[in-house]
Amino acid sequence: MLVEIQSVSVEKEQVVLSCIALEKIMMAEDLYKDIAEEPIVNMVFNRKDEGHMKYLMRVCTSNRACKAGKSFGEKIEKLAGSITNLSAAFEQKAA
Repeated sequence: MLVEIQSVSVEKEQVVLSCIALEKIMMAEDLYKDIAEEPIVNMVFNRKDEGHMKYLMRVCTSNRACKAGKSFGEKIEKLAGSITNLSAAFEQKAA
């Protein structure tokens, strides 16, 4: 899913990326219709799941803005403002 990462929250149990779902905007039926409300999605990565953290590391290493970060936490925070593809499997589902 193509997203623009708006904010990053690194918590004890998880990392949450709040994103605009650009893919949903691009695939709209009427491309000329005003976007009244941007579709926001939260991507959630479990910090205790090695697979989740490896995926997040790959996202960081492929993003030029993250290269300046000295720690993994700094690299994750530098994702804010970037446009990237993230797996829809990490999208937080509505309860």
